Amino acid sequence: GWNIGLTPRISTYAFDARDYATLFTPSVVVGGPPTAFVPSSRIETLASGFSISTPQFRTFAASVGTTLGNDVDFLETSRVFRTDYNASLDLRPSERLRVSATYVSTAFMRRSDQERSAFTYIPRLKVEYQLARPLFVRVVSQYTATRREPLRDPRTGEILLVNSGGATSPSTVNTTNVLRTDWLVSYRPAPGTVLFLGYGGSMSEPDPLAFQQLRRTNDSFFVKASYVFRAPVF
Repeated sequence: GWNIGLTPRISTYAFDARDYATLFTPSVVVGGPPTAFVPSSRIETLASGFSISTPQFRTFAASVGTTLGNDVDFLETSRVFRTDYNASLDLRPSERLRVSATYVSTAFMRRSDQERSAFTYIPRLKVEYQLARPLFVRVVSQYTATRREPLRDPRTGEILLVNSGGATSPSTVNTTNVLRTDWLVSYRPAPGTVLFLGYGGSMSEPDPLAFQQLRRTNDSFFVKASYVFRAPVF
């Protein structure tokens, strides 16, 4: 039941200038008007993926994987070195409890200046517990951390200008560090009769995966109930 995989991938990409109509490069003349951004010429890439997974044991199963190689950053049409990691773990310590954990990450490093231009980290945890035959509880928590450095011209290294709403301004850093947690309680006393109680909340912070300055951004609650009326049969 063990599974080991190795997947090489060769790709080639061309870019349509119409997809980059909102991007401009600064003028070489001080105070001059910006010029339209010209995407890179066709780029060839080579990357390899490796993965390994365990059999489905009685109490757990796990897998890990990675992808490494040369790729393309489509937002700025630059050559990058891409690093992906993923891992998963399913635990079943008892008939009532089930725990699932996953982790996914992606990072781009420009080959021209060796600067990390973007990354995404997503750890996720799901816990399910059967309190009794009719009563079930589930908690899902996921943290999404992303950072996108200012877009740069792959030819000159200058920060690109972005046209938004008729105004042109330099590209800026974009970050997202959000922790989302959802709770669900399910009660099924009889077939056709069910009550769901749920809560979801999101929190954000300035630094990725720091868990030190989390600030609540939104909350939501929901209640759902159903009941089947059975008419007598004559």
